[in-house]
Amino acid sequence: MINENIASAPVVFAFVNPAAGHVIPLSSVIRGFVRRGFRVRVYSCSNVSGLVREAGGEPVELDRFFTRSRSSAFAAMGYLVALDGAAFMDEFIGQELDAWKPVCTVADIDALWGLMLAEKHGLQPILFSSTQLRTLYAAGDYWGNYFRSLEPYEAALQEKLDMLAGQGFPQKTIMSLLCLDGSRDCFATISGKLQPYPETLDAGHVLFTGYSRPIGRRPEPARREGRRPLIYVTLGTILSGRLRFFQNCAAAFRELDVELVMSVGSSVDLRGLEGLPPHMRAFSSVDQIDILSRADVCIFHGGMNTITECLMLGVPMVILPQTFDNFANAARVTELGAGITLRGSRPETLREAVLSVLREPAFAAAAAALGDDMRRQCGGDGAADWIISRLR
Repeated sequence: MINENIASAPVVFAFVNPAAGHVIPLSSVIRGFVRRGFRVRVYSCSNVSGLVREAGGEPVELDRFFTRSRSSAFAAMGYLVALDGAAFMDEFIGQELDAWKPVCTVADIDALWGLMLAEKHGLQPILFSSTQLRTLYAAGDYWGNYFRSLEPYEAALQEKLDMLAGQGFPQKTIMSLLCLDGSRDCFATISGKLQPYPETLDAGHVLFTGYSRPIGRRPEPARREGRRPLIYVTLGTILSGRLRFFQNCAAAFRELDVELVMSVGSSVDLRGLEGLPPHMRAFSSVDQIDILSRADVCIFHGGMNTITECLMLGVPMVILPQTFDNFANAARVTELGAGITLRGSRPETLREAVLSVLREPAFAAAAAALGDDMRRQCGGDGAADWIISRLR
């Protein structure tokens, strides 16, 4: 009986970039669909299959279609290779659509291969963003660094898009592909307060769901009498291989009465951080939620997953943006008073910024207020209901 129920369940397709920062925010939406009797087939790469299964989804691994980089997951996030992937998997996705006949498709706005394939096969996907929505209004002052980083590849990207158009894919420019069309249904797993120029969005087409992970409020006051301030440092999973940055952090706080915890990632050799004093520790990975629940400030690159976790736990931020959405995220956090943006990581620069945040309680208060706003959003269940309402 159970197998028959599963076999007859309506199917949702999800095309998602193969990175934890994209799959984790979508997890609660996947769970929302599963609780409502849907099957969710998640098209991504093998490195995130475990996360998909934990959410109740069915991973469909696309590694074989991304072959031009050091790993299929990294290649799938590179725009030129992603567009090649769209051409390579066209026949496969057509077969999947014939076999499963999904009632709905969700497409990550950064999974360009998924967006192109959905439109070619006549689907009207619900767009998903794990970060701020890229719009033409915000393209200059928030996303300027991002688009400038693409300029050397602009001609090659347009050539690839023109080639795909000749193969029956929709004709696109890079801006029309990367910036949100206001007429498309889209949900973002952030607080609407983190979105630049929200008044320019059509509220009938856009939903801000809040963060997907159920994170409770900080279980104790941020400062306990007699406790050293705890500083947490990370560069996430994609940008972690930067030993010099972590060495600068160690130099910045070596002589201060603080506790420093650094999550350096698997690409950094911990031997490069040998000789740390007792109040400093470096690990390849940590339980980030556990550390943030005790932290007084977080130094990091500005990834939206860490931003939202900091907000949920009321942790003020010192952000050194590196790439992708980091600059836009950092600008918005700074505007909202929940942190400081830096352009360099010299020890004295890091030390001054952290001391400024620790001395001014308004930073932590602003972060906590934004975290409370996140909790008031509809979450994954609300997102699933919102999407289902568009199927009728």
